[in-house]
Amino acid sequence: MAKIRFDSRKPSKPYKYKGVQLQFYILIEGMTEYKTITKKDGTTEQVAVAWWYEQHNLPWRIEFEQGAEYDEYGEVIKQDYITEHFDELLAEAKQI
Repeated sequence: MAKIRFDSRKPSKPYKYKGVQLQFYILIEGMTEYKTITKKDGTTEQVAVAWWYEQHNLPWRIEFEQGAEYDEYGEVIKQDYITEHFDELLAEAKQI
C-alpha cells in the first residue's frame, strides 16, 4: 500500500491504467489538508486543498476492459466488470 497526495482534486475510483494495473484510492480520514481563506465580507472559511489516499493496485486483467451493456433506450442492462465486482476487486487489491 502506498500513500499518495492529490492537490486540488479527488481521484476517480478506481483508475484504469490500461495494460498495467487497476488502482483503487481510499481516503485517509484526518489527513486532508485545509487552508483558511478570508471572504470579501471578512468571514473565514476552511477549504480543502489536498487529499491523502491509500493506493491499492491490481495487475491488469483483460476482463477489466469489459464495458457496460445498454438497451435501445440507453438504460444499463449490465454494469461494467469493475463496477459489478468492485468489492471483491478492492478486497483482493488490499491483500497484495
